Amino acid sequence: MGLPSEQLKLLVQRRDLLIDIADGVTDRRKLASRSGYSQSTVYRALKNLADADLLNEHYGHYELTDIGDQLFGHVQELYAEANVLNEFDGLTKGPELSVIKPCVFKDATVVTTERHSPNKPLEPVCQLLDRNSKIVAFTPVLFSNLMTNFNGKSPDTTVELIVEAASLQKQANSRYDQPEIENVLSTDYVGIVEDRLPFGLFVSTTPKVELCIVILNDGVPCISLHNTTDESYQWALDLYNRYRQESHPLEQWQSNSTSPNKMQ
Repeated sequence: MGLPSEQLKLLVQRRDLLIDIADGVTDRRKLASRSGYSQSTVYRALKNLADADLLNEHYGHYELTDIGDQLFGHVQELYAEANVLNEFDGLTKGPELSVIKPCVFKDATVVTTERHSPNKPLEPVCQLLDRNSKIVAFTPVLFSNLMTNFNGKSPDTTVELIVEAASLQKQANSRYDQPEIENVLSTDYVGIVEDRLPFGLFVSTTPKVELCIVILNDGVPCISLHNTTDESYQWALDLYNRYRQESHPLEQWQSNSTSPNKMQ
């Protein structure tokens, strides 16, 4: 029996043959015909896969062994994730976005800005806030329409929000942003972090498990991703909790702020 690394190497090298076998093409002559390779090349590849316990052979017909099927499934998952990342590669440049796991992009609903709707990426976030009663979030920028949504929440809704210190201070010093600041103060918990937040993240836990990521370009929302898978949700909750542990309560930040225009 081959070592797992050797088996995986073979699976990757002969993935085209294995896709056909997994689809039910088992005869070696048909496999050779479909592959475009010579019969000798295909027969040798099939023998190598069988010798590595990845295929069973019966009178010129091949099928995946249990371990072959399991490992090939992992290979296919990796290829699927790579394809998803390639699809989003042009949308998610920058080292800050490297923390987003591939599972978040997979099966995500993507919304981008439109010429006459610059805030369109925020629409899925507003919908998430409207239909859920327990929300945790962090955001580099306080968007007026989202903060209004926070302020208009039901008394039964609980919201935890983490924001950047520098961004909050800048908005606190601007008379134009006072409504947004007042809405922030209405949430159940406001935490302040000194580090830069990589994007906006909004996670609901009740009644529906879902998340939205808002990717910014110079402080302006350009893309949002909405996902409802359990794996993405767990990743999002873990990331939120990491920033939650690093945050300081708003009251503490206010008392320590040296700005003459600090929030009252």
